[in-house]
Amino acid sequence: MKLRQNKLKLIRLDYQGCIAEDSCIHQSNIDSLKLDLIAAREAFVQRKPQVVSLPTALLSDYGANRHTSPLGKLFRVCTTLHAQVDRVVVVASRTANLGSRCFVESCCQPYWNELTRGERGSKPRIYFIDQDADNDNLQGLLHLLSRDCQSITPHADRWALVAYCDQTENKSNSVFEHLQAAHQSQFELDRSHDHLFVPILANGLESQFKSGLTESDNSFHVAGEPDSDSVFDLVNLVPAGMVGINVIEVLQGASAMCDHFQHAPLEQNLVLQYIARNQVERDFKTGVSALQVDHQAMRSIVPWLAQLNGPSPFAHRIKTYITVQENRFDDILPSIEEVCGAIDHATTESDPSCKIVLGKSDEHHLGQLLQLLLLISQVTKTYYDIAK
Repeated sequence: MKLRQNKLKLIRLDYQGCIAEDSCIHQSNIDSLKLDLIAAREAFVQRKPQVVSLPTALLSDYGANRHTSPLGKLFRVCTTLHAQVDRVVVVASRTANLGSRCFVESCCQPYWNELTRGERGSKPRIYFIDQDADNDNLQGLLHLLSRDCQSITPHADRWALVAYCDQTENKSNSVFEHLQAAHQSQFELDRSHDHLFVPILANGLESQFKSGLTESDNSFHVAGEPDSDSVFDLVNLVPAGMVGINVIEVLQGASAMCDHFQHAPLEQNLVLQYIARNQVERDFKTGVSALQVDHQAMRSIVPWLAQLNGPSPFAHRIKTYITVQENRFDDILPSIEEVCGAIDHATTESDPSCKIVLGKSDEHHLGQLLQLLLLISQVTKTYYDIAK
């Protein structure tokens, strides 16, 4: 979990495709919204201070006390799991683990689960399964997890269970129930290690546990469920930390975007500038333009954002591309930005477009991107309240 010496650069919003001569969006339209946008920012910070303060607060707590802070506890849980298991299973509702999947799929090697333990740096494989998964999906996973222990290294056949479960809604004969029973059977066969179960409970825990991790009887408890107002709560960060994603850098990126949103002037503010262009476009056309993510590892962001926005009038109206300038690995194909640039040029004349440009597909930039999209979604709703 040591911080790499990466330089944090703010992501860039390229909206030149929105202000073409034949486009419906002109700078005068943007300028006319200035007062409402500034008012929306102030109102949002007052109404939902946790959205803009959570990443910085987690980092500050960790800097002040690494042992007892929420992040410190999370890292101890992850270190224990790294040493004792080779697989982690995350069971949740269809939407509850979307944030965690964004972290894992965007930051891990694309074929992470196929790598050897050494190539993974002794970090575990990770599997996500929905609570409403069908019979064959569940049976396939149970078969994978129940194979006889034949490895030379004991931990290679051990797995930990992470559950986003609401105890009040836990049904009999559920996916979670079957996985819990299989996990208990594993423990009965091999008592040489701790019973590694990580329940993430929406109900049933004392109120004092709602702010972070607790440890008891060789089980690790994370209270709560994924927060719809933030993807950076501990519940979403647990699976990311388990596979060795640099959570500190993710939070640093998110914190930088929060600081930018609160203090950058309107002319430079990525969140407010996007909302302004989206609003002007909304006044001139109906329908919704889909967000397009051309970097394959980041495509899990699309369903996460769709779940965040929901069936509301606040969805994207501008055709928006998310592009990455620098690949994680050596280039053997044309860069994604070159391909996307050609697509943008071809569509700009007939349909305004916008690009969100990331320097790299690393933790710093992912943290910024998710916080940017989160703020755009949440602040847009506040903007409409102010505009009324």
